[in-house]
Amino acid sequence: MKPNKIILTLAAAAISMAAVAADIEKSAAKELSIDRQAFHPSLSPDGSLLLFSTTDHTGLFAYDMETGVTVTFDESTAAGFAPVFSAKGDKVYYQTATMIDGLLNRDVRVVTVKSGEMKQLDKPSRKSVELRALDGGDTFVSSAVYHINLVQNGVATELRPVADGHSYLWPSLSPDGKHILFNEPFQGLFICNTDGTGLRRLAAKGDFPCWLSDDTVVAVSTSDDGYNILSSQLNLIDVNSGEITPLTGDDVKVAELTASPLTGDMVFSTIEGKMFLMNVKINR
Repeated sequence: MKPNKIILTLAAAAISMAAVAADIEKSAAKELSIDRQAFHPSLSPDGSLLLFSTTDHTGLFAYDMETGVTVTFDESTAAGFAPVFSAKGDKVYYQTATMIDGLLNRDVRVVTVKSGEMKQLDKPSRKSVELRALDGGDTFVSSAVYHINLVQNGVATELRPVADGHSYLWPSLSPDGKHILFNEPFQGLFICNTDGTGLRRLAAKGDFPCWLSDDTVVAVSTSDDGYNILSSQLNLIDVNSGEITPLTGDDVKVAELTASPLTGDMVFSTIEGKMFLMNVKINR
C-alpha cells in the first residue's frame, strides 16, 4: 500500500472511531441519607433497593432508594456477607454464621423484599451452597477462588482464562450474557468470552468491577503504601476502546461499588461508612 493510501486509511479509521466515541453524562455524587454507618453495598437489579451491612457483615439492612427508608431484614452474624438478589429482585438469598462444636457452620435464608418476611431454607451445616442456584439455576458465574464457575442449566464448568492466574475475584456476566468480567488481583481487570477464550485486559487495577452496559464497566482503582490507602477512585472503562474515565476525584476515597445496568445507577461506599449515588448515561 502506498504512503498516501496508508494516511487516508488511518484518517478514515480515526473519523470512524470519533463517530462512535461515547458521550458520557454523569451526575454529581449524592450522599444517601442512611441513618448509620453503611458498608458492602448491593443494588437490586432495577436499582430500587440497596442492601448494606456493618463493616464486619453483621446484619442485613435495606435502603429504599425512592423513599429513603431503611429496614432491617436480619441482625444475625454474617447476614450481610454477599447476599444475592433473585432475578426479579423480589427476594434476597443470604447465609448466617454460627459456631457448632468449634466449627463454623452456615445456614441458608431468604427474605421477601416487599413484606420483609424471612424464611430459613436450610439449617446450619458445613456444606458449600451456591445462592444463585436457588433462584432457578439460570446461567451465572461465581468465584471458586482459583477458578471461575460458569453454571448453565445446573451444570458447572471450571474456567481459568488467565494462563498463570493465581485467583479470580468478582466475576459477573455481561447484560447480554456473552462475556465475563473479573479481577485477577496480581494482573488486573479482564473480560473474556463465556468459554474462557478472547481474554482481554481492561486495566492494571480494578476492584469490585460492575457492568453498566455490554460495552461499559466501572471499577475501583486503589493505591496504597502497604499500610494505608493513599487514593481510591471510581473509573469508567470503555470495553471496546479501553479508554478509562475517572468518575471521582481526590476528595473521596471509594471503598466498594455496586451498579444497575438497567438504570445506570451506581452506589459506592467510602472507608468512613458513607454511601453515595451516581448516575451515568452513555450516548454512542
